Amino acid sequence: KTLDEVPNVSGVSNSPSAQASTAPDTVPPAAITDLAAYPGVEIGDVLLSWTAPGDDVRTGTAVTYTLRISTTEITASNWVSATLVTGVPAPSLAGTRELFKLSNKPIKQTYYFAIKARDEVPNVASLSNVVNTVAESKRKLYLPITLR
Repeated sequence: KTLDEVPNVSGVSNSPSAQASTAPDTVPPAAITDLAAYPGVEIGDVLLSWTAPGDDVRTGTAVTYTLRISTTEITASNWVSATLVTGVPAPSLAGTRELFKLSNKPIKQTYYFAIKARDEVPNVASLSNVVNTVAESKRKLYLPITLR
């Protein structure tokens, strides 16, 4: 506003305004390439491990994982028909080792696993490496040994 000698008061003039221009996020998390599966210690357990990708490739933190299981090999073309695994924890910071246990799987059955990470947009990572393992029928017991 301005004021003259009379005094006349003007209205607000040329109010500055700006809008931040942000480019859309088009960078997905990196594909998980070190997914591993092992028989668990307890009967019917399966253990999975992998390294957390980032929100943008290998930086930051992704938002969610989609883990799928099948009794046949998982591929990009049959990914959606594989069974969704629930209870997978939220991703950790990129580079963190992730561990997940599935319990009470039918024994002596081969299971295939694949995983994808997703960010907030959601940009979705490519399919991980596909791994398999067998849910064991015997409890693993590890005894210490003494060498003489």
